[in-house]
Amino acid sequence: MDDENSLIAQRREKLEALQAQGANPFGRAFETSGAIAEVREKFAEGATLRAAGRITAHRDMGKSHFVDLRDSTGRIQVYIHAKEVGAEVIELFKLVDLGDFIGVEGDCFLTKTGEPTLKVHKLELLGKSL
Repeated sequence: MDDENSLIAQRREKLEALQAQGANPFGRAFETSGAIAEVREKFAEGATLRAAGRITAHRDMGKSHFVDLRDSTGRIQVYIHAKEVGAEVIELFKLVDLGDFIGVEGDCFLTKTGEPTLKVHKLELLGKSL
């Protein structure tokens, strides 16, 4: 099997696993605080904001994950940790790939490097990319 076909097969397996867990892999409407550019404009440490977009980068740090969410207006980093979202959501998140669409709600904070980031406490899968 060539690389493209194996990638599609892996994504279909994850789709089936999501469906087996009762997750809707093609989501529904998700109310946001605006487009990502607007979320960045509204960004204030401690504020709670909602954003949705396509995953364009994922850095796995063990129990915590840093993800770049992007839409047509820009990019924002989100921080996902099991203590914040719970083990069930982390298990669901393990089935998410680059290119998938997610919606998040989280508290604004700046990382040590000054990167505006949302600390996620709610996460929804909005669209699985096959």
